[in-house]
Amino acid sequence: MMISQELIRARLQRGFTQTDVARKSGHGVSTIHDLESGKNRNPGFLLLGDVCLALGISLDELYAKTRKENKK
Repeated sequence: MMISQELIRARLQRGFTQTDVARKSGHGVSTIHDLESGKNRNPGFLLLGDVCLALGISLDELYAKTRKENKK
């Protein structure tokens, strides 16, 4: 699973919109959209950290889930 797919899954699981995540993370809706669509293929550590914090997950959880799915 790609990071973008995991971010979408985590957001939807919490019932958040992209606007909710943007507000909570301090980033623009277009930034969140670019992350989820895969347009931003190399997001920075700080951006991912802010988004993970907004979603209530850690960077470790995000990467662990994407790595686990990629090994299948």
